[in-house]
Amino acid sequence: MSTFAKSVSIIVPTRNEAENVAMLVAQIVSSAVPFHEILFVDHDSTDGTCDVIRSLMVNHPIRLIKTTESLDWHPRSCWAQEQRRESYYSSWMRT
Repeated sequence: MSTFAKSVSIIVPTRNEAENVAMLVAQIVSSAVPFHEILFVDHDSTDGTCDVIRSLMVNHPIRLIKTTESLDWHPRSCWAQEQRRESYYSSWMRT
């Protein structure tokens, strides 16, 4: 498997998706597509979504970014991608 294939991050914006995230992770993991991580970007869930995601982090390459920031001005998917980009660059650009 190429290094490039394992460098893919799957970004999943969530809000109150506790009943769906475990099934989604199972589908991603069982797919034939190699990936580096699943990055959940949660926007102020109140139904335990983050707790479910944290429980899945034990056995899968998952990261979680939580926000309560207003997304009215910005589509979630674009905001999630920006958070991923900032997270990636901050991890290797620290001095």
